[in-house]
Amino acid sequence: MIPAIQSIATSTGVLLIDSNTPLLKHVELFNDGVHPSSQGAGVIAATVSGVLSNPKPHTRSGSVPGTRSLPTTTEAANVDR
Repeated sequence: MIPAIQSIATSTGVLLIDSNTPLLKHVELFNDGVHPSSQGAGVIAATVSGVLSNPKPHTRSGSVPGTRSLPTTTEAANVDR
């Protein structure tokens, strides 16, 4: 995961889903080495679905690898806009 993106997600409490790691070392999931094939897109979709449908609350410590929690209502109300 790109450190700058990870850092921003951590500091802002934004849910971050790592769709890169499941594709690492799977060149067969890319048509041109950059863009995922339909099978690669399926892996990304399954990764996103798995995180979003996880009934366990996400914590700032990253209970789901590669993710961060959404801010609480109180935290969201205190964000500078």
